[in-house]
Amino acid sequence: MINNYAWTSTVTGATAGLTLIAASPAVEANPIADIHGTAPIAAEPRDRVRAAMANSSGRFPSEAFDLYRIGGSRSQSLHDLAIAVAVHELATTPDWTRLLDHIVFFAELGLDGTLRPGPPEVITTAVRAAANTRFRYAVVAASDDDRYLDTVDGITIITAATLGKVLDWLALLNTSEPGPIPTPRRTAEQPTPQTRSTTLAQHVEALRTDRLL
Repeated sequence: MINNYAWTSTVTGATAGLTLIAASPAVEANPIADIHGTAPIAAEPRDRVRAAMANSSGRFPSEAFDLYRIGGSRSQSLHDLAIAVAVHELATTPDWTRLLDHIVFFAELGLDGTLRPGPPEVITTAVRAAANTRFRYAVVAASDDDRYLDTVDGITIITAATLGKVLDWLALLNTSEPGPIPTPRRTAEQPTPQTRSTTLAQHVEALRTDRLL
């Protein structure tokens, strides 16, 4: 059974395939390793994520653990945020674990814990695929110009600048089970007149008003 995980996507050209990042304590017989299409996460992204977590509020397990990618033809830097969420989840067993089947994460991590936006066409492809698969939220890196995200309907897009902000947002969502998909609305930490954005706190309050939280 996979208990600690986060969803992301592997983008190849104009298509995106769902990818699961799974973290588990290192044990002699690990059933995750026997799942078809499983590949271990390489040392480079593991080290990058560990540095980012050390410079944010993320927690790294104190004991050895295994980290796998299930699905997706190859590893991509946009998997970093999902790796960090899965690792933090393994280390802390947070209340928001049960919400992760409704959320997909796409962002590279800087060593300082910042989220780095990917190419607009790649992010758009990944988020649109998540919307078509009925995920409720897509979490991506904030950027100076993210108007391209307005072309995606059917999913709430959360933009964040740092890993710490993502973990703070997850903590705000853990009050109850998610309800139906809300009216799509872009959400950002720093709203600007050019975008139809709300702050993270306003977003959570709107969901509570709509009785979705």
